[in-house]
Amino acid sequence: MSENNSNNNNDNHDQIDYISIKLPTLILLDIISKINNNVDMICFLMTCKRLYHTIRCYKNTIIRFKGLKVVLVTRLSKCLLPFRHIVQHSLSNHLLLINQDYGSKPRPKGPTKFHVIKANDFNNSIRNSDINSTYSYKDRDNNQYDSEEMNMVENVQISLAYTTNRGVKIDPYLKLPSSTRSLIIERLDDLDAPPLNHLPPSVKHVSLSCQEFNCEQDFIIPDTVESLAMYTSNVRCTTIKLPSSLKSLVWGNSNGPFLPLDQFQFNKLTSLTSLKMCVSQFGTSRSILLPPNLTSLNLTFKRDFDIPSPNLFQPLASSLTNLELYGLFGAPYIPINLQPLTRLKSVRILGKMTVSLPVTPTLTHLDVYGSTIDLMPESLESLEIGSYQLIIWYLENPVPLPSTLKHLSIVDSLKNIPPRIMPPGLPSLQLVIDKDKQTNLDGLFPPSLHTLCVSGRFSTDILSKIPNTIKSLEWERKKGNDDGVGTGIPLTLPNHLMELKWLPQNLSDVISFAQLDHLTSLTIELPIFQLKNGKSLYSLININNNNIVKSIFNNNDMLLPNNIINLTLVINGSNNLCIRLDDIINGSYVEELTIQVNDSKWITFSIRRFDDNTVFIVDNQSMFGGFMTLGLPFNECGVSRVCTRANDTTSICAEPFSQQVAGSNCTYSGSYISACDISQGLYCSKDNICAPIPDAPSNSVCTDDNDCNALETCLCTGSTNQASLAYANCLIENNCAAEYLNVVNTMSSKSCFAKCSSEMCAKGVCSGPDQSYPSQCEETAGSEISITCSNSSSIIESSSLFFIFFAILSVVL
Repeated sequence: MSENNSNNNNDNHDQIDYISIKLPTLILLDIISKINNNVDMICFLMTCKRLYHTIRCYKNTIIRFKGLKVVLVTRLSKCLLPFRHIVQHSLSNHLLLINQDYGSKPRPKGPTKFHVIKANDFNNSIRNSDINSTYSYKDRDNNQYDSEEMNMVENVQISLAYTTNRGVKIDPYLKLPSSTRSLIIERLDDLDAPPLNHLPPSVKHVSLSCQEFNCEQDFIIPDTVESLAMYTSNVRCTTIKLPSSLKSLVWGNSNGPFLPLDQFQFNKLTSLTSLKMCVSQFGTSRSILLPPNLTSLNLTFKRDFDIPSPNLFQPLASSLTNLELYGLFGAPYIPINLQPLTRLKSVRILGKMTVSLPVTPTLTHLDVYGSTIDLMPESLESLEIGSYQLIIWYLENPVPLPSTLKHLSIVDSLKNIPPRIMPPGLPSLQLVIDKDKQTNLDGLFPPSLHTLCVSGRFSTDILSKIPNTIKSLEWERKKGNDDGVGTGIPLTLPNHLMELKWLPQNLSDVISFAQLDHLTSLTIELPIFQLKNGKSLYSLININNNNIVKSIFNNNDMLLPNNIINLTLVINGSNNLCIRLDDIINGSYVEELTIQVNDSKWITFSIRRFDDNTVFIVDNQSMFGGFMTLGLPFNECGVSRVCTRANDTTSICAEPFSQQVAGSNCTYSGSYISACDISQGLYCSKDNICAPIPDAPSNSVCTDDNDCNALETCLCTGSTNQASLAYANCLIENNCAAEYLNVVNTMSSKSCFAKCSSEMCAKGVCSGPDQSYPSQCEETAGSEISITCSNSSSIIESSSLFFIFFAILSVVL
């Protein structure tokens, strides 16, 4: 009995242990396994630090972030501050190998991402320095990929920087992790054919990118490779042998090389389902030149070389579903017969061709520009077409477009579009309008529309024709020769909008957010002003009379309405840029920030606010980011007003520098920006009243800024530290308060604050009696003007469009 009780007690003990310790851990681990967003993963680990510590230290287990690519390890010291070891000890399925010529240079494609490689993994040794460079490992016999971490690598990328040598060779004994599935080799100039005979059998995809591809002997692709992409303009090889198991082939780009269609004996590649290439010769009509089981085909060709035969596509009648043809030639039109292809789902035709389409219920997408078509498939769900081609069809068939259409895009404004052509029930429309040609707008926008993109030269009166059912609107109004710059009067938009892309060009079309309570996503183009050092600074706060961002300030409390949580900032034509983040974070509730450079999305940040002053901002894919400490509180007064004391018990939001009488109430904050009018010689004292600025320093000797008043700083002047009023006096002399009220722009190179850049930069705490701080700061002030000398704000800065990093710079705010 006693033994049974003992056993029961042991069982109970085990059960209690299981419930109190193991079960919660299992639940947490199960939660971790279901988190797909890396930003959410970090936030979760921040709340479960003990769990993370246990996993790392006691279980010797690594937490894997999902979808990580390449991040430069040397930059991690400034990323994720207390949690940077999470990234350093996590796994990535992407391995990047670079030669020494890259060094710390920026990566050529977007922001740098995760980089898993030891310092001695890859070495640049020049075997024949006068001709070729050979890139190899220091120790061929030492396999670095036996670890558990390397067994998880799926993608290997070899990036070779530009060198003065004409060709570059890769060591034939280069070893890849045995788990590698994808190999990418890229070089900006010429590349000698890499040895692929030592590839692990796990490699299924090979991609080569270079200016010119050279082969000294036959180039043989291993039979295990299923996908091959050759992005090059010129190929110098005698023989190229493709594996019979190949499923996908991309050869060349839009500029060539143009090869005969029988170059690869396609009839033997029975596994090939996807083909993209440039064709110089199509062969005779009796030849079966295309792979018999293709489902996707993309061909670019020129009239000077050859044109396809009428029976070219006949062998693909039972397999082809997606077809793209690009004809690089002028008139006359050439005939293209697609009637045998009864399984087609998507067709894209660009160039001057006369296309005979198949009569089939499977064709749902048609994109045709520059070519004419013989019929309009009744099964279409998406149609992209030029206005000229559409009118030609309509004149022969004066009926509306098929009612099955879910999206219609008319990509130019060469012809007037009759409203009767619009199909009933159309939910999505993309339209280019020229007001001189498209004079009749009635009926052009069906009441069923939910998504509308309108661009071109048109009047704002078009808004009266747009149905209020619109939920997504893209506005790209362009300025014509006889257009003004806009009235500046806020435009009334459909009040059910959830997504708005506001991109007027050279026009001050002003947004009114008054009734846009459902708007959650906003895309706008940022204004720019040039700094003296050539860097372009972009900011929501930086506004002028001819820029649409001025409309944002119609909201007095915040820069953006509270309901906007997704923001995309579009930047055009800048190679050297800085982007202010503090005004976005302080003046909005944005949770996802995307930076788009020209037409490409550059990076997307997730923003997590922990308190009024601490923000976590990170890119989910690359884990690039960190913690930011904000200089301005995130409060109800927003960024254009200050919280100031009205009496002993009440505070109000007031305009900066609005109190012009000494003795008025204010709130001391340690900043010269307060409710007291600095142009009248007033500042907010520690007694919370507007007081005259003293003629003499408050202390003749100081150790830090706490020994000074709000308008003073502890200034290094050689062997002694003294408080200085030079900056405040400069602001008074130049009447900077008035400019602050009118522009709210202390960072403009033309602002009155820039006149006081030397005095502002001299405001710093000395680190030692022998330091000449003002002269050091003066150098920065000469180029950055007023964005130096405090640590109250954050800017992301880039020396080029390919490299992004945080710089905690100083601003006056």
